[in-house]
Amino acid sequence: MTCFKWQGDDIDARIPGVATIVLHGPSNTKGVLVASGYGMYRASQPSLFWGSFSPDVDEGTQPMLAVCDADGAIRWGLASEFTVVSVDGKPPAALLSEDAPYR
Repeated sequence: MTCFKWQGDDIDARIPGVATIVLHGPSNTKGVLVASGYGMYRASQPSLFWGSFSPDVDEGTQPMLAVCDADGAIRWGLASEFTVVSVDGKPPAALLSEDAPYR
C-alpha cells in the first residue's frame, strides 16, 4: 500500500486503485471520499399558546460526505462544501467526455 502524503498537487498519482479525491472549499484541503449519506435532525419546543400539546417542530435533512484525511481520520461534512477533483486519477471532465468508453 502506498503511503499517502498530502502536500503538493500530484496527490492523485500516488493513490492506487479507484479513489475519488475531493476538495473541501472552505478549508482548501483535499481528501479521499469514503461515503455519502444524509444527516437528519428534528427539534421541537412547546408552542406559545398550546404548550406541549402542539409543539413547534423543525426537521430536515442535509446531504453529507465522509472524507478521509492523510492520517486516516474520517470526518463528515456538508456535501455542498466539496468539489470532486479526480476519480481514479482523472478529472471529472475527462470521464464525462463524449468519447468516454462507458458513456
